[in-house]
Amino acid sequence: MSTTKVTDNLRETTQVDATKITTGTIPEARITSLDATKLTGTVDNARISLDANEIPSLDTAKVTSGTFADARISESSVTQHVTGYNDATIKADILKLAIHQAVEGNRTAYNLTDSFIDGFEDDTGLTTQTNVDRDTDNEYVSAVTDGTADYTTDSYASGNRTSLITVTRSSSPELFSSTAPSNNNMFVDGITNSGNAYFGTNEVGGWLKFDFGSGVTKLVTGLRFWLTNGYAHDFKLEASNDDTNWTTIGSSVEISGGGATMMPSELWTGLSHTTKYRYYRIYETAAGTTTGGDLREVEFKIVPIVVSATGTLISDPQTASSSRTSVSGVIVYEDASGTATLGTDLKIYFTANNGSNWTEASSYATAVTYSGTKKLVTLGATTVTTGTQIAIKAVWANQSSGSKETRLHGYGVNY
Repeated sequence: MSTTKVTDNLRETTQVDATKITTGTIPEARITSLDATKLTGTVDNARISLDANEIPSLDTAKVTSGTFADARISESSVTQHVTGYNDATIKADILKLAIHQAVEGNRTAYNLTDSFIDGFEDDTGLTTQTNVDRDTDNEYVSAVTDGTADYTTDSYASGNRTSLITVTRSSSPELFSSTAPSNNNMFVDGITNSGNAYFGTNEVGGWLKFDFGSGVTKLVTGLRFWLTNGYAHDFKLEASNDDTNWTTIGSSVEISGGGATMMPSELWTGLSHTTKYRYYRIYETAAGTTTGGDLREVEFKIVPIVVSATGTLISDPQTASSSRTSVSGVIVYEDASGTATLGTDLKIYFTANNGSNWTEASSYATAVTYSGTKKLVTLGATTVTTGTQIAIKAVWANQSSGSKETRLHGYGVNY
């Protein structure tokens, strides 16, 4: 065989069946393209090099280990899934829960981190009260204040009170025996009317009770009696709000008549208690020395209610951890009479420089009613003059007895 002929045969071979290649090694340069389906083994990691262009989309389910660096996650990637929420909104929601707990749980004023709460459990946290007062029994602040008690200025003092007070007497022992009138017929302008209560000789433990009515409480600082005939019985003055548990507010004293002449006898005057009660009663502690005593009239010396058209409440200042330019908050209020318009009848102001500058709340959110007639309102973030001394102010207007009485039950401030 000639060498020339073999060479010519190789040049003429343009296709060789792979089965014919049984020995030797094919150089990498001879393999220019290989379909991935032809690979049946495992490719070493080092043999795979990918860049961003080669991974256009990767299912998150494929990422099963490791931690993404914060820098790899954009803020919008998070906030787009909490639409409507931001730091201020979340803080407002926390403040709502806190003020709700303070009001319903009878908490005194207290601080949270960059927040403070006051549910008016006491006067702690209140710097200024102008023409407003805190109701000690129901724990709210309103433009309703106490006036000066006097017998002549209150409708309960004298005259026909059958529609104002329910009068009842004990049946065993029967405090007013014999000719005693039936319930609710006692002391109907008793000075000129035949209605009266008659003392027997001994009814120790007997009582005469006066009820101002459901939902009505009065601060009684004195009682005056119109008496006739001669007798001497000892009584103490008691008060209650549930008609079961009674508190002694007036020491035991003797009620004595003055013969046939009508006479006023003021036995309990200037009582120092400050709690308003629905029920009051005189309770016999010692027997009388004679019979025939008539109790014609009982007059109450009641601290009157005064409603101011305007009023102002200012909280104690709180020190922020750093200078502030924005303040927000929450209030809880109630319409005792009429319907208040926030921003008109009740306005809320913020300061960050201890009252040198006040700014009204930027907005009053729609009220959410809870716990009966109490309403919770979110106050919008308000730009204030820079400072670190944070306070809140409430201002009342257009208040009038029986037509518009607005009660503020508490507030909370974020800063």
